[in-house]
Amino acid sequence: MRESVHLKENVGGADKIERYSWIARDTPGEMLWIPKENLLVDHLYQRQPVVTKVRRIASKWTWGACGVLLVAKRSNNKLYIYDGQYRWNAAMLRSDIEKMPCIIFPSLGSEMEAIAFYIANTDRKSVAATDKFRALLHGKDSDAVFIDGYIQKWNLTYNDDESANAIRCVNALQIIAKDRVNFAKVFDFTANLCKDICQITSTLIKGLSYINTHCGAGLADTKLAKRLIDIGPKELTLAASRQRAMQGAGGERVFALGIIERVNKNLQYKFIVM
Repeated sequence: MRESVHLKENVGGADKIERYSWIARDTPGEMLWIPKENLLVDHLYQRQPVVTKVRRIASKWTWGACGVLLVAKRSNNKLYIYDGQYRWNAAMLRSDIEKMPCIIFPSLGSEMEAIAFYIANTDRKSVAATDKFRALLHGKDSDAVFIDGYIQKWNLTYNDDESANAIRCVNALQIIAKDRVNFAKVFDFTANLCKDICQITSTLIKGLSYINTHCGAGLADTKLAKRLIDIGPKELTLAASRQRAMQGAGGERVFALGIIERVNKNLQYKFIVM
């Protein structure tokens, strides 16, 4: 279990506010529940929302993840969301949500709000993929539990370290796991291929997954499987990466083409990726 870490406000009696001349740009806001129809978004500084993302939030709504919206109250009493428009747009799609929890701050205009929007979104650190996966696993997400079963089977970890047996491609695993049969074959093969040699990379496992479903009998082809094992995971990953550099883009098919090109080297009868 990880212990929480916090910074102390004062050390040895010294006050950091005075010592370092820290400033407060504004005053605390007021927490209110606001009817969702009364909230606005100023697209002079706000991005246009992605509809698919809004619908995804709406379809799996959770108040715990919603938190509060940060809202600026202008001199004309209109309320503009400067942080939380995706959650608000999602709420607008749901008939069971009438009001949104908001912290209201007095605004001097859109310029001030734009700076507040910038600060709110710049100083945040995106959550690492492994931490997201850990949260899904703790929440008993079916895909995460399924994937973790294979990680444990091969005595691998999904920690952010450099050891050969650490998984750092959980995003790719979550995509591949949508097809459980394909995942089982691909993960077992890749884990055996990489065990104690190198980490399973997103590039390698995506490429092998595509090969398994688009190249003849896939990994069940004993000649292909032996060829992949003989070449080894490091060289296969390098071949996939070279193909991405040549194409100027990645993707599972591009990675697969790079791997198969290396596999076919000096072979009379070539394997073909469809």
